Amino acid sequence: MGIVVRSCSSHVSNGGRMQSADLMSMLQGFGFRVILFQIPFYVSFWSLALAALLFIDARKYIEQQMVAFPRSSYTVAAIGAAITVIASTAAHEAAHSLAGWYAGITTTNGGLSWWGAYVQFDRALTTISPKYEILIAAAGPLTNLALALMMTGVVVLFGESNFENAVQYTAVLNYRLAMLNLLPVFVLDGNKVLDGLLRQLGVGHTGSSYISVIAAGLSVLWYFMKFTKKKSAFETYLERA
Repeated sequence: MGIVVRSCSSHVSNGGRMQSADLMSMLQGFGFRVILFQIPFYVSFWSLALAALLFIDARKYIEQQMVAFPRSSYTVAAIGAAITVIASTAAHEAAHSLAGWYAGITTTNGGLSWWGAYVQFDRALTTISPKYEILIAAAGPLTNLALALMMTGVVVLFGESNFENAVQYTAVLNYRLAMLNLLPVFVLDGNKVLDGLLRQLGVGHTGSSYISVIAAGLSVLWYFMKFTKKKSAFETYLERA
């Protein structure tokens, strides 16, 4: 494993247009590169902002569940929850990469930044078999769902405690990550799942574009109605377990 500290530098080319690689570099900022399984993974120092936000949110959630513990214990539990959620995003991307390996495409790089984790392949998913596009895209959200179910088992087995509430928080976050990523919206996994399904059904490019726009609008509306107005049935079950 090798670690290389590098800085961000953006370059403008092609008549003033910024290259996608330069844009990615700018968004990542300063960080270090880790070589794992011969694949470069770039960890941006901006990911500390993600960790801080998760810590604040987790601490608030855990403290609301039980108020009979010392304040320092909430801090320890929140740190553990934040680390576990970040590890869950890494597992999400590892599932994409593993599914890509099964489909015969290569993971060229990956990383962690303020928006979460990511992996990139040597070709666009829209250029491979539709069934493999569906498999690769769905692998990440399904991993989050599996993790949420595993953590639900822990919540049921353990009594009320900061540990149990930290696990409960990570279960909720994994469930929400899965639901969010399955939305058929551009850049999310659900959009690639929908594209694969439409290609598998033989829907043309024009029809596919209309369906994608309509599906994206309806799914975003559903998501905000589901998660901003009230808790989901899964979250209610966790709190009562």
